[in-house]
Amino acid sequence: MRIKSIEKERLEESKKRMLADLSHDIKTPLTTILGYSKALYDEIVEDEEQRRRYLKYIYDKSIRVTDLVDELFMFSKLDNPDSQINRLDKDLCEFLRQVIVEYYEMFSEKDMELQIDIPDNKIIYWFDEKLLYRAISNILENTIKYNPVQTNVFIRFKKSNEMISIEIGDDGTGIHEDLAETLFDPFVRGDKSRINDGGTGLVLESYTSQQTVWDELSMFL
Repeated sequence: MRIKSIEKERLEESKKRMLADLSHDIKTPLTTILGYSKALYDEIVEDEEQRRRYLKYIYDKSIRVTDLVDELFMFSKLDNPDSQINRLDKDLCEFLRQVIVEYYEMFSEKDMELQIDIPDNKIIYWFDEKLLYRAISNILENTIKYNPVQTNVFIRFKKSNEMISIEIGDDGTGIHEDLAETLFDPFVRGDKSRINDGGTGLVLESYTSQQTVWDELSMFL
């Protein structure tokens, strides 16, 4: 009975973390929608081409919010969120390019140098498109939000005999070394002064080196 109780508590905690994660993810595209829609409403954007790009961003992020709300509704009714992972064989290179395109204009607006190293050939991998999108988009959003202008950013895709990896890094603000020990824990903030900015502090694998943030997702074949 004690084992069942512990397992139930673990599943409940997993569910709470997933719901907190989704709530955080919903705020991210909403912030983008609010920013671009305000620029259009205030008639700040005069160039027609740029105006159409802003409308496309709003449309894309609205779809993203809809998907996240659907996920939130789904996970709110489940005891085990892990059971809903939906892996399919897809071209990981093309997937990465599509995600990067969504944020290219945002990098450009902050005059950030974006270096992309993704193979031209197809690399088919079995992954959950929504979950991986969430992971990468969160890193890119935070890279843009918390770094100064003219930050150099790189995105690399590597494949070896044993594993494939996605690396996202920059030479911007960085993370304090005293946070390295607890950086992998849920809800840890990279900057304590931002404790009230509405984020949850959910993180992926992060490494610090001379004021450089390295975020790597490693997926073993």
